[in-house]
Amino acid sequence: MIGSWLTGDAIADCDTFMRDAGLAPIEDPVAFTLQDYTYVTPAGQVPSGAHVLASGVAVTPQALEMRQSASDFVDGGNAACRTVPEQVEWARAELERLGLQGWSVVQADHQDPDAPCSWVDAQEPGVVTVGSGGDPLDTFAAGTWPLADQLRTKIADRCLTVGEAKRLAEELYMTYSSVDADDTLTATAITDGASDCARVDAGIGGSVQITVHGPKAER
Repeated sequence: MIGSWLTGDAIADCDTFMRDAGLAPIEDPVAFTLQDYTYVTPAGQVPSGAHVLASGVAVTPQALEMRQSASDFVDGGNAACRTVPEQVEWARAELERLGLQGWSVVQADHQDPDAPCSWVDAQEPGVVTVGSGGDPLDTFAAGTWPLADQLRTKIADRCLTVGEAKRLAEELYMTYSSVDADDTLTATAITDGASDCARVDAGIGGSVQITVHGPKAER
């Protein structure tokens, strides 16, 4: 079973994928990497040459949030048409906010001087790449994504707990979803005890993925 990172904890994310598919979780699970991929299997099925992850965490919370923020349409890398220099400054500010010291922001080798906007990618560990491109909002026929707009005004612009933000994000998805009522979305909630208010990232990668970070209770 394959899925995008939800929390960066390979075992926890695998459990979620299995549950969503109506399957039982893997018994005695072990997370390991092999040839740049991360897998979860029963302990007795780890192949030779694999690197076992002691804690199951394959991507740190800060690195995962940088990835999610880069593809976010709410207030992240896809939220506006930025020039390459503007996107570089945005990426540097995100790295500073997340405390990702040692990371670098680089520009793609090939740039289109006529491109009005830019793209940003943070999939490579330790590197954020910025390149020229079209307006990310052109992904949508109307040039806007109502769901992202509502997540911005109802979550990002307010001060909610992570639980409140999760419930609201799931309700908003059902309001703006263009598919039948049986289609539901479970937002991923990640507790961040150092934050005062919840923040939200929403991206599209084959399906909609919404992640909220924030405090468990109001301060």
